[in-house]
Amino acid sequence: MLGGFRAHLPFNVADYYHYYWFYHLLLCLWTYTFTTSAAVMIIAGAMGHWYFRTDDMPVRGLPVLRSALRLVCFQLGTLAFGSLVVAVVWMLRLTIQWAAKKMKSLQALPLAGVVLCMMECCMRCLESFIRFINRSTLIVAAFSGKGYCRSAHKAGSLLMANVLRVAAVSTSSRLILFLGQLFVTAAATTAAWWWLVYDPLQLGHSHVKVWRGEARAPVASLTLVALLSWFLGRAIMGVYWVVIDSVMMCFFYDSERDNSLPVSDRIQGRWRSKKILADSDDEADNGRSDLTQEHAHKRAV
Repeated sequence: MLGGFRAHLPFNVADYYHYYWFYHLLLCLWTYTFTTSAAVMIIAGAMGHWYFRTDDMPVRGLPVLRSALRLVCFQLGTLAFGSLVVAVVWMLRLTIQWAAKKMKSLQALPLAGVVLCMMECCMRCLESFIRFINRSTLIVAAFSGKGYCRSAHKAGSLLMANVLRVAAVSTSSRLILFLGQLFVTAAATTAAWWWLVYDPLQLGHSHVKVWRGEARAPVASLTLVALLSWFLGRAIMGVYWVVIDSVMMCFFYDSERDNSLPVSDRIQGRWRSKKILADSDDEADNGRSDLTQEHAHKRAV
């Protein structure tokens, strides 16, 4: 059946086999990006439900499940388009990287190899920028319900208006989450070493005596535990990273409204106490105080 179908094609399928890996690689990158972006949108939607509620409004049941249902019912197009953009840029960067290594291995046209290396560096920068903007766009889309283009415009305007805040939060959060990841790895490896060496359940008497007599630990097992705990800690801290970014974008989004929520006012007070507000915010506050004094003077007259 398949052979008869191929016989009637205007081209030979075997001649295009070496191009198929581009297609399959793009699909793999798109699937991976789609999955990770879906997790980001689900967490961001749940955080938006928590953030944009008043003090007298209770948290409705199962916010993570409700966020996942909203994603499946209303925002799959936004998710698919955003993940496709990242996958295409990622694919271009990998293609340029492969071409640069190919030119280097052939040792021909050294100038072309240098140009490809420069293009690879530029593509890495572009990929990091696209990932950052796409992440913020999906977070805004998750709690606002807007489409991808409108969410991208809104996220870009919010990030540009709060550059100092974004830099402060990103730097401190990355450091704290990295230390948390190291703590998870060290704690898991130490617990595994204690369990393997001292054997609290007395399951392997011969191994315990050998390790104690020769004063050595099972290096291979501990290395495997350290690697697995490193990736586990990365996954755990990744959830907190999404939560931090979601709360930050919710605060930026709510601060532009006339009637901000009490939680935004409390965060605003903490920003003021740390003295890392932008000058525009101080000027805006000075403008509001001048208007208040002017109205008070008019009333007195």
